[in-house]
Amino acid sequence: MSQNSLPADDIRSLWKNIRIMCLAMIVMSSAFLLVALVICEVSGPVRPGINEYKKWLLPALAVITFLVFLFARARLQRGILQLREDGGTLSQKLLAYRVVMVKYFAAIEWVVILGTILFLSTADFSYLVFSAIIIGFMAANLPRKNRVTDLLQLDSVQSAELNQ
Repeated sequence: MSQNSLPADDIRSLWKNIRIMCLAMIVMSSAFLLVALVICEVSGPVRPGINEYKKWLLPALAVITFLVFLFARARLQRGILQLREDGGTLSQKLLAYRVVMVKYFAAIEWVVILGTILFLSTADFSYLVFSAIIIGFMAANLPRKNRVTDLLQLDSVQSAELNQ
């Protein structure tokens, strides 16, 4: 165990906490999308008149999705670089990594919400595609031990602590 680090049980619970938090954000986004799908199928669109603005709403959503994704990705990379530079114990790195991941997921989750609201309003599946793509990016960034070891450039002692 490295100096000033948490016991192995605390590291395990911290890691579990990170995974559960990220997984919960993915599951809740997916559930929101599925509930919207059911609502729209059962009762139809909430505001079908909005669909007349599809010529600019769909490209606007595409641009917003792209910009938000770029912003969130840059923020994630900056946060990870900062974690690498700061060093510290494994527990400090994991606590900071949790904050970085929650900020990343929260930023891109707005696109899921916007796309799903537009789908609810119009019943046009084109808007739902953007939400599904972002949920896919969220799932692809779900923390895994080997990936976190590489991202945070953990030394062999910290890597062993994480993998216990």
